[in-house]
Amino acid sequence: MRRNLIDRTMPLQTLTLVMLSSVAIVGCVSTKTNTQTLIELETARKTSTQLKQQLIQESAQRKAAERQAAELANEREPLEARSRALQSRLDVLAGIIHD
Repeated sequence: MRRNLIDRTMPLQTLTLVMLSSVAIVGCVSTKTNTQTLIELETARKTSTQLKQQLIQESAQRKAAERQAAELANEREPLEARSRALQSRLDVLAGIIHD
């Protein structure tokens, strides 16, 4: 009986060993695949860094443009007032000439 039990467990142990070995082999990647993946990750990291820098530059440019637009808007109101005053004087002068 004891021999019978040993005979049954040996194939089970062998089968388990074969299955674990195949899982280990399938789970491993080749050096070429690993190197290629590392290269791709490094390329993606560099691209990400470049995009971040570009976003920072574009954000600074946008803020500068917004500041300039605000300054121009502040300058516009006095210029419009001056334009209205000059137009009024022109209208008065045109009325004098026509009379």
